[in-house]
Amino acid sequence: MFLKIMRGIYKTFFLWKLILLFWLLNLAIAVLALFPYQKIFHDFFANRLAVELLRNQNVYMAYAEFYHYAEPLIHGFLFPLRIGGLLYPLLLVLLSGGILHYYFNYFNRERVKLRIFWSESVCFMWQMFKILLLYPFVLLAGFLISLIFILPLLFLIPSPAVEYHYFYFFITAMIIFGLVVLWCLLLLDITRLLVVKNKSRRILREFLSSFKIVIRRPLVWYAVYILMFALWVVSALIYWHIQDKISESGLFLILLHFVLLQFFILIQIGLRWARFGVLSEYLDEPEENSAELPGME
Repeated sequence: MFLKIMRGIYKTFFLWKLILLFWLLNLAIAVLALFPYQKIFHDFFANRLAVELLRNQNVYMAYAEFYHYAEPLIHGFLFPLRIGGLLYPLLLVLLSGGILHYYFNYFNRERVKLRIFWSESVCFMWQMFKILLLYPFVLLAGFLISLIFILPLLFLIPSPAVEYHYFYFFITAMIIFGLVVLWCLLLLDITRLLVVKNKSRRILREFLSSFKIVIRRPLVWYAVYILMFALWVVSALIYWHIQDKISESGLFLILLHFVLLQFFILIQIGLRWARFGVLSEYLDEPEENSAELPGME
């Protein structure tokens, strides 16, 4: 398992062009969503108080002061932020066909080209859109299934009950709900991979096939996702530890915070796609003579 995880991450590393493309896409959407706020930023940083905060105080004081200053104005521009928050995940799914294509052709020495990425993304865009429509229904079904397991636990709570009884019930319910939701996400992720691997247009057939694949070895799939989530947590802790060490203030350090944040976002995007690299290792074993890993143009 660990070897497959490392191979999945390794393949993702050599798809750096596409990871960088999704990072730029994320940054562009964020800039467009924040564009209506440019006057707020300009007025705030032109304020003498803001300059003093940046010069003499901790950077978090500047953040707190900015939020206090801009909160009444921000509520008038929430719509662009909501659109930006929905647009990026939508594009991630719609364009996933291009990057998933390379996970199944990596050991065939097909080099990464943006032209091929866009071509494959367009080719599978309609299938990915239909899978996107499945998300709310599958997650709703998962929620209802989790209730079937959670509600009977209410009868196990003794009467009269004390606080720790409800605490244990809440923890158990959250674990059950999390496992069921993770199962649903696994089904949808594997469906996306099967659509690209088989070049299929039959979404429901591939979705049913994903059931057989997940049921065959559920502990393996859960372990893969839990380990990938652990890597995400470790990277987040490293980021917070580093940025917490930057205790001084000033414009340069504000920019340094921004650079660190963007680097962290880049790592998160890579880990998000790496899970598909790991799953593809299980769905499509490489040939024995493909030990040499290709580079990129």
